[in-house]
Amino acid sequence: MTLTVAMSDAEIRRQAARPEVGRLRAAQHPALRLRFLEERTRGSWDVRAAGEWKRFAGWPELNTKAALAVLPEVLARLAAGGGSGLLVNGGRAAGVVPGAGDA
Repeated sequence: MTLTVAMSDAEIRRQAARPEVGRLRAAQHPALRLRFLEERTRGSWDVRAAGEWKRFAGWPELNTKAALAVLPEVLARLAAGGGSGLLVNGGRAAGVVPGAGDA
C-alpha cells in the first residue's frame, strides 16, 4: 500500500511500524516517494520523472530534510537527461550534495 503523508523522518519511522505500508508519497512533493526495504529500518528515495520512478538515495543515510533539499536539483538533472548520475554514494546524491563520493 502507498500512503501520501507530510514527509518527515518521524513520519517515516511511524509508518515503518505498519507492515502493510510499502511506500510513502510526499504530500508536499508528489514526485518524491520512499520505498521501505524488507527489514523496514531502511528505504530508498525515488523520484518520478518522464513517467518512471528512479532511485536517487537511501534512507536514513539521506534524511528527509536533505532529500527535500536536493529534490529540485535531482529533477533538473533528470529533465536535462542526466539520470545516470543520480545514484547515491556514501548516502548522498552523487553530484548534488557536497561531499558526494566520500565513503
